[in-house]
Amino acid sequence: MNDFDKILNRCIESIKHSDDMQDDETFSSFILLLNTITTNPSIIVRYGKEMQLSVVLSCILTSGFTNSIKYINNIKTSYLVFAAGYYLFMHQLENGTFYDKNWPSFLVLLQEGKDMHANLIVANDPSSQGSPYNVMDMCRFQTLDLNKYRIVMGIEFNMMIVAHKTGFLPPEFMDYFNKLETEAQEILADNPFQKYAIPLYKTFAECFKSGNLDFLDIE
Repeated sequence: MNDFDKILNRCIESIKHSDDMQDDETFSSFILLLNTITTNPSIIVRYGKEMQLSVVLSCILTSGFTNSIKYINNIKTSYLVFAAGYYLFMHQLENGTFYDKNWPSFLVLLQEGKDMHANLIVANDPSSQGSPYNVMDMCRFQTLDLNKYRIVMGIEFNMMIVAHKTGFLPPEFMDYFNKLETEAQEILADNPFQKYAIPLYKTFAECFKSGNLDFLDIE
């Protein structure tokens, strides 16, 4: 067992024995895990136990930890946790190693990380890197910023459709699923999964692989 295995296992055991994931031991285990990721970001793309790590990251985002510990090594904790969890879940989907029983964890990550998701889509779109004097770039950027939450809703709905078909859509998501279903034609019209979800996943992959976490530096 390597050091990162031990760190992850400590998180898992802390979560199992915690009533609300707010105790000192659980927070301490989360800090150690995220500190290790920030000092060695490529571990996200190299680590073999993706399923366990992705579920733990989803738990971290829902625990209230990111509200208490806003930065880890000068990196915004919420954005780090969301991006790492999103990459891992998407990588499992791409490789066919995704367990259907983990749909609730992925959907909760998307729900809790809605703001981070929307902002990262905008920040990593090519138009955000364009010239401020290029009218077309500016128009695209402003349109994307206005529609970012609708894009996220479309991606969430895509995921929920699959979860629903497999029988693993949590009951607490049904009202939201039914609401999005009434807007399906509009929120899926631009194919948000292909246009935004996959490119964002590939961006995360390259950034973690290179060890460059500058993409998480969002105002």
